[in-house]
Amino acid sequence: GMVVDYIGAITIVRELKEELEVKLGTELIYAAAAIPPGTDELDGGAIKNVVQGAGFYLTNILDEPSAANQVLQIQNGAVVDIGGGTTGISIIKDGKVVKVGDEATGGTHLTLVTAGAYGFSIAEAEIYKRNPDKHQELITVLKPVVEKIATIITAQIAGYKINGLYLVGGTACLTGIEDIIETKTRIKTYKPLNPMFVTPLGIALSCTAEIL
Repeated sequence: GMVVDYIGAITIVRELKEELEVKLGTELIYAAAAIPPGTDELDGGAIKNVVQGAGFYLTNILDEPSAANQVLQIQNGAVVDIGGGTTGISIIKDGKVVKVGDEATGGTHLTLVTAGAYGFSIAEAEIYKRNPDKHQELITVLKPVVEKIATIITAQIAGYKINGLYLVGGTACLTGIEDIIETKTRIKTYKPLNPMFVTPLGIALSCTAEIL
């Protein structure tokens, strides 16, 4: 997501870097990063400074859905990255990104609805939402938010021929979310076995030894 606490972000990334270096027994030198689509002018510089401030050589910055496609390798379709606060969409034609967009509505909104419906705190609702055993019960409660996400997708892809929608991001882990989106958009919708890690893996695959 976008950087709000610059110093805090550097501290977190530096601590994670050090933790991984201990576990892997090697120094991590290069890094790539991703940002919500369409926010490069607002946040690209901040992300670059955070990565460099944490001790990395930055090799690449790309939008999150495009990073996901490094794993998915879609030639024609749309990658839909449903994150915490926003839903990012990259339209891909002949293997190239032709449009990116990002709009508010994501996992945070699902958490808020869960908290309101069950009288939970935000922390309790987040834990409850992540439990796959509760998804069949939750999907009915959360359907209006998922339909809002589907409406965002429909608006972003208007005017393009889309062969399929490919869902990634932690929020896409919600069981049945793909069925609601497919019904609402009338476009075949696919979801990887574990959509949460597709974008991070794509970021890693985008990392090279060529420094920006």
